[in-house]
Amino acid sequence: MTAEQLSSLQDAITLVYIEAGYLTSRAGTPQAESDGTVLVPVIEGSAVVTVNRIENEEGQDDIDVACPSSTVTSRNRANTRREADFEAYIRRQLQSAEEVPLNTSRLEEELRFLSNDNTRFEKVESVLGSRSDGVSELVICYEEANPLSVSINFSNNAPPSVGSERVDVALSLGNVLEIGDQFFISNQFDPSNFSATRGINAFGLGYRLPLDRRSSTLQFRVEANRNSILQEEFRPLELRAASELYEVSFRYPLQRSYREELGLSVGFAYQDGQTFVFNNIPQPFGIGPDENGVSRTSVISLGIDYLNRDSTGRWLSQAQCRFGLGIFDATSNPGSIPDGQFVSCLGLVQRVQRIGSRNFLIVQADIQLSPDSLLPSQQFTLGGGSSVRGYRENIRSADNGFRFSVENRFTLRQDENFEPVLQLAPFVDVGAVWNHPDNPNILPEETFLGSIGLGILWQPFPALDLGLYYAEPFVDVGDRTNNLQDEGFHFRVNYRL
Repeated sequence: MTAEQLSSLQDAITLVYIEAGYLTSRAGTPQAESDGTVLVPVIEGSAVVTVNRIENEEGQDDIDVACPSSTVTSRNRANTRREADFEAYIRRQLQSAEEVPLNTSRLEEELRFLSNDNTRFEKVESVLGSRSDGVSELVICYEEANPLSVSINFSNNAPPSVGSERVDVALSLGNVLEIGDQFFISNQFDPSNFSATRGINAFGLGYRLPLDRRSSTLQFRVEANRNSILQEEFRPLELRAASELYEVSFRYPLQRSYREELGLSVGFAYQDGQTFVFNNIPQPFGIGPDENGVSRTSVISLGIDYLNRDSTGRWLSQAQCRFGLGIFDATSNPGSIPDGQFVSCLGLVQRVQRIGSRNFLIVQADIQLSPDSLLPSQQFTLGGGSSVRGYRENIRSADNGFRFSVENRFTLRQDENFEPVLQLAPFVDVGAVWNHPDNPNILPEETFLGSIGLGILWQPFPALDLGLYYAEPFVDVGDRTNNLQDEGFHFRVNYRL
């Protein structure tokens, strides 16, 4: 072989490695043997990993963690057991860093997942430098996340019958057992009727436990709701409702990469509710609950979700089927009267599309279909700030339904990181509901809703988000009130501590 042919062979072998993601591997100079055999040595890349912890020094808001190890080491504390656990976790997540040859494409993906682990890390960055021929030095610099997160949200996303405005307080405690787990506490209440027995009052507890490196998770959730009707015309009747929810769910990712993720989930939920008149006299409302106003469901759910990211946006799709079982004293009724034995399927598709640097489009469709008559807790609802805007929260509910929304967010102002600070958001919402033909509960005449409107979103500083939407309905409903939601206004104020 000529020298030119040998050089081409060397380049071709190197290109095979590069195209497969092994960017630090290369072919050496070919050597011709006396018998005519050509040997091409290959230098397969490897990495030496150094993990450094950075502490945010007092008075220093931001730390440049993408720095050589000599700069980082001067800020390190003594190597404690906690730091050793963090280092061991990082090394387990970066399995490709231990492999020879080093696949830098897989390593980059693992680093992205690591940096998105907000339960453990406030910030993770890395530097990959050359140490010697074929050997790279990978320096991982991390800042541990504050385990406590508190969010306070004030909005008018509650049904006017129980107060319209509500405050949501959510507390999250991360890495409780130092295994990436998370504990949640939430409370919802009506700020103008702050009482456990007036307006809306809901309390929730949750715990999520990671089970393996693939991010399989097991989650437990408990909720208790106590609502009372505040509308003037119904106040003399002292109407109220109480319910409890107990849920356990498991999710397993079949495919997990930064670009694509496909997961399966299974869960079980038990819900128990009761309604009262004159505060403590059991009374059913509608057809389905028993003579004491009690409705119970025991539901197995099977779900699948898919996420796909590309250079201009992302696709999200979810599907879930629910199977109501006749166990744990679930509500049972004859014929087509709504009860706890049912099947329903829900679907969601969402596209977020970036259009240029200052504009993105959000398109979403939701649907629920069921061959059975459903109890109110299992029905599809329309109306409110997170559904068809321009109508009050949960103005319509039925066994089946769909919603379609298009929102275009124009960025008027950006911060120094080119993140949106002030946005205008024109939108269109439509939706419809319908019951099973044999459901004895009668729906109001207007079952199709639609609106067009404009929103403004403002983030005056990173911890505070403000949003105000106004929607003009396409369809006028006969049971519209003078409430702010029925006038087409929806607002929210969110503050993160």
